Amino acid sequence: MLVGIGFTLCSLAWAAEGDEPLDRWRLCGPFQLSGNTVPRKSEAESTRRSAPTLLEADRAENSDTQSHLEGRVQLNRADQHLETDELFYDSESADLRSPGGLLYRAGGVAITAGKAAMNLDRDTGILEEAVFANREQHARITAERLELKGVDLTQLYNFTYTTCNPDSETWRLRGSEIKLDENEGFGTAYHTRVELGSVPIFYLPYLKFPITDERLSGFLLPTIASSSERGTEVQAPYYVNLDPQYDLT
Repeated sequence: MLVGIGFTLCSLAWAAEGDEPLDRWRLCGPFQLSGNTVPRKSEAESTRRSAPTLLEADRAENSDTQSHLEGRVQLNRADQHLETDELFYDSESADLRSPGGLLYRAGGVAITAGKAAMNLDRDTGILEEAVFANREQHARITAERLELKGVDLTQLYNFTYTTCNPDSETWRLRGSEIKLDENEGFGTAYHTRVELGSVPIFYLPYLKFPITDERLSGFLLPTIASSSERGTEVQAPYYVNLDPQYDLT
């Protein structure tokens, strides 16, 4: 069960092709963030710790394991790619700090942030003024604060969430906190409201929704549609996980 909110041509791609195993977002074109294509998941993700770290910059100062790099800084390791104007990096601990903003891409996601402190080995970090894009879910989340707590867990605070392209953000989910747990297979959002354009449609104090194909009872993300004949329609279906042969929505 793959759940999403979508009412543009992008969300209709799967149905239009019948049972063919095609990417349901293929009509949207390449999923991008800040002009950079969000990468697909790569097998190189499993070799990060053993892979060499390559650093490039206009200027660099090095002392033991510490490096201070400035001007068109790039860091590459396995599937991880980082771009910034200034970077403090510890080659022994894999800790890094970017005080002036960065672009980070790896593991099917891309993140931009105003400033960040991260650990590349543990996939942990705190990023301020962040935009997070997930290619598999075709989702973009902006947040005042983003916390990476490992490969499978991400928490964002004061967020907006949408599956629309950046140039056609027809709907969004806005709230105080959202937790994306890929290990458990669901997301949890608090104090959320659904907005159609800039107009709030309804409010939910608590929302739990699947982010993988795993089956889970609970409210599905709302579906929003609009037509000249019927006007604007909002549906908030509830899914009951009974059995693969007779589920109930």
